[in-house]
Amino acid sequence: MKASRSQEIDEIDKKILEELTKDSRKSSRELSEIIGVSPPTISARVKKLMKQGTIERYTIEINPENMGYEALVEFGFNAASHDKIEEIAETIKDYEEIHNLYLVTGDHDLTCRGVFRNIKELERFLSEKIFPLGISRSDTSIVLRRYKPKRSRYRFTLF
Repeated sequence: MKASRSQEIDEIDKKILEELTKDSRKSSRELSEIIGVSPPTISARVKKLMKQGTIERYTIEINPENMGYEALVEFGFNAASHDKIEEIAETIKDYEEIHNLYLVTGDHDLTCRGVFRNIKELERFLSEKIFPLGISRSDTSIVLRRYKPKRSRYRFTLF
């Protein structure tokens, strides 16, 4: 069941989400000391947030450059045929090079981010996996510097 109304998320839930966003390894005891409620309350709240789909998963953040990936790339794609967007998205979302994929408004049908070991690997990815899908337009931007790494510190956890 997905949370659909903001009243399902109260101030305690917001504080839990904010703290777990900073460090998802915090224990219920640590969270209880920070937030001021008992560890069993924290555990029950976290379980509720997971059950309703607010917390989707716990994860770590890896620096791709330290893993040998030199090219962090932002893509914008347009489908040659509007009725093929879903089919294209379903294919792209399964590519291991792609880390997120969105249907968007604006200049593109789809945007995504991927990582590649080098430019040659990026070129091969585009020519062998993307262009055969029926892409009419592709904009590719290579990230030169990361000022703010990906973190799910969404604004709504702060109020």
